[in-house]
Amino acid sequence: MLTLVNPLNVDRRQEVIEIPLQRVLDELHAGPVQAPAIVAEDAKTGQHLPDQFFSATYGAPPDTLLVLVRLGAQLRGHPVSR
Repeated sequence: MLTLVNPLNVDRRQEVIEIPLQRVLDELHAGPVQAPAIVAEDAKTGQHLPDQFFSATYGAPPDTLLVLVRLGAQLRGHPVSR
């Protein structure tokens, strides 16, 4: 499980974060073939977080997971799971 931390004294509302896909795969002990099954969810509520795979290189396989998060000031979140 990956953990997000907001060390700021400001709420982060509706912010897209980029997570290197390889880091997600390593954390979940998954291979590239399993990547499409990965979803982002809030560990506290179990709610699905909007997510999308992305590649900055046209035609290349995705190398980044984009996740829309909301983190209150000085909070931790656990957004990525299988």
